[in-house]
Amino acid sequence: MARGKGPSCGHTVLKILLCLYDFFFWTVGTLMLAIGIYAEIAKAEYNAVSNLLASPTIFLIVVGAIMWIFGFLGCIGTVRENVTLLKIYGGVIIAIVLLEVMAGITALVFKTHVRKFAASQVSNALEHYYDDIDLQNGLDALQLNLKCCGGFDYRDWDKNPYFSCDAPGRSACGVPYSCCKSTVFDDVINSQCGYDIQEETRLEAANTIFVRGCVDAFILWCQDNLDIMGGICLGVVVPQLLGILLCYLFINAIREERDKYRYKSHRSPMM
Repeated sequence: MARGKGPSCGHTVLKILLCLYDFFFWTVGTLMLAIGIYAEIAKAEYNAVSNLLASPTIFLIVVGAIMWIFGFLGCIGTVRENVTLLKIYGGVIIAIVLLEVMAGITALVFKTHVRKFAASQVSNALEHYYDDIDLQNGLDALQLNLKCCGGFDYRDWDKNPYFSCDAPGRSACGVPYSCCKSTVFDDVINSQCGYDIQEETRLEAANTIFVRGCVDAFILWCQDNLDIMGGICLGVVVPQLLGILLCYLFINAIREERDKYRYKSHRSPMM
């Protein structure tokens, strides 16, 4: 007589899959939040950069917190089969996907404005190079990997108070070691290789450092690695679309089970 009283096999499978997805979503948010908080604590003795885009740790904390909160809501909604929580969870993922699509379209349509905006953010980061240790490491990694220097040009480093040509120190009119070709190709790092380089012409400086700006270098890297960029975009969007599909399939499954229960409850007194 117990036949048909429990949830269907499809309902159970959807619940398990969505629980796994929710746990993955929540775990990624937890890791991002933990890394961001740890980095903030580790650099407590440094002056933090207030600009959100120029401070990777703040970005990690904000995004990680959002993912943690809504991942937790998704887990509760799935386990409790709460349609309202699941709708909120699914709506948040949809909003994230739409924002990503809008950002991509905006970047393609307004290339010049995006390029200028990116350059302004890089310039702000250059100015605070010595104020934030993880920002410093990030800029060094960017310049070394893309073989670039500055935002639009290596002379952008003049905006930094330590590398400005008006600065009193030895590093005046210089650039960081991460701009130097020797840092990439030689085994021994010369931390003073970029000193006085801003006084040289672009052609002369090209013998010692990478003179191309990092904004243009990144654009060229994207153009040369469209397959990688496509893979990254798919790797980000496809799991989100899968989460949306699972979420709304499960909501539909919950409604079907409730309709069956109501139908059976309505028929039982008549039998």
